[in-house]
Formats: sequence, C-alpha cells, structure tokens
Amino acid sequence: MRGSFAFFVALVFGPATSLAHWEFTRWGMTVDEVQRASRYDAILNGQGFGCLLEMPGPVQFQGSRFDKVLFCFDDDTLLRGVELVADATAYAGIEKTLQRAYGPPMLRRSLDMPERYWSHPESGDMILLSQDGKAVVTYREAPEGSN
Repeated sequence: MRGSFAFFVALVFGPATSLAHWEFTRWGMTVDEVQRASRYDAILNGQGFGCLLEMPGPVQFQGSRFDKVLFCFDDDTLLRGVELVADATAYAGIEKTLQRAYGPPMLRRSLDMPERYWSHPESGDMILLSQDGKAVVTYREAPEGSN
C-alpha cells in the first residue's frame, strides 16, 4: 500500500500549478471513479454526504504534514473539492507555503473565524485555509463563469 500511496502523493502534490483539478482526478468525477483513480486508497468514510471518501495520511505537501485527504462531492455525488487536514499546529507553516505559491491571501469571515483564500491563477479554483481545531486546506472547483 505504501507504494501506491507514494504514487498518489507524487501525482496529487506535484508543482503548485498542477493543483487545479488534481492530477489523478477531475472535477465532476463520481465516487467510484475517484476510488479507481486512487487505486482504492480512498475509502468510503460512512459520512453519507459531502466528503464521502477519505485517504489516510500522513501526507507531505510542500513540507507540511497532513493527517488525511478528504474527497468532497456535491448533491449529485460529483467531485467538487479536496480537503487536506492537518494538526492545528501546522497552520502557520501551511499559510507561509500557500503565500509563497499564490501570493498574499484574501480574507473572509466564516462563522466568526477568519479564513484565508487564494484563487488558482490558471483555473480559478479556490484554495481556502481554515482553522477550527484542525488546519484544513480546501481546494474547490472554480465557480461557474469565473474563468
């Protein structure tokens, strides 16, 4: 399993410009398609909605350690986002990494918690950094008409 997980990490976490649509998946894939593309390292997590698939870590991404990767789907169970979850103590390092890759963040408030986000320069996909007990990087499909 370590070999296939290393393959996954190499594909997903390549250069910053390859993060749009994720290398081994594309926005709009079904749950089954994502499982096949992950070589079945992504498993159903029993949630029943939202982030249906989970891939356990640890995962290294640009020097930051993540505990797991979640694959999130819309109401039609089509892939719309990927979340990387790390310990809250990794937040500052992750933020620095994202600033080096995408420049200064934009800010928004969500549930009284400030969230930093970036727009991928090529795809328009949203890259969101939030903290609520964990540090979470969320890659979401660009809103329609934003490209």
